[in-house]
Amino acid sequence: MGTELVKYGPENSIEVKSRKKPVFRNSRAYAALTPDERQIIDAALEAKEQWREAGLNFENVTDDLLVDYYIYWMKACESRYTYYLRLAKEKGLSHFL
Repeated sequence: MGTELVKYGPENSIEVKSRKKPVFRNSRAYAALTPDERQIIDAALEAKEQWREAGLNFENVTDDLLVDYYIYWMKACESRYTYYLRLAKEKGLSHFL
């Protein structure tokens, strides 16, 4: 399968999602950033992706313990994304997100 992730879809069918890096990471603007700025952008995008994945997984669970787990996981991802988004805005990097 390579770089693909297999997830259960809404009707318990298997859904394949490709993990590809955003196109802008190859751009000149991204190359001109400092390593710290790149790290903030990458961390924010990763937190956003994890938040989205946690939401999708939450919609597909039926076990009470897993429901609680994904509620907490979504909140943690949301908080992490909000933190990195705030850092990006302070440094003028929000247009990369």
